[in-house]
Amino acid sequence: LSMITDRLPRYVGVSPFDIQVLSPMKNNELGVENLNRVLQGALNPPSPDKMEKEQGGRIFRVGDKVMQVKNDYQLEWRELNRFHQILIRLYQSSAFPFTRHFIF
Repeated sequence: LSMITDRLPRYVGVSPFDIQVLSPMKNNELGVENLNRVLQGALNPPSPDKMEKEQGGRIFRVGDKVMQVKNDYQLEWRELNRFHQILIRLYQSSAFPFTRHFIF
């Protein structure tokens, strides 16, 4: 964990949010599901001023990084456009301090 939160950012002179962690597996200790949970706890912990939503056993929080890993070609443009409009409104709202980084 310190490799991502401290050592690597200090070594290359970047923020921990500029580092992307990839894993070839989904489950176990080094799988993306566990890594996402651990990294979210360290880099974007819960806060009363951050909106969050629990979905499918995961918590999504304002300030998380998001990576789209699968296309849904059956999704109509209107639905996708509505999602982007909601994100834009929340981003522009002073009540929700979005950054451009999310995580899935």
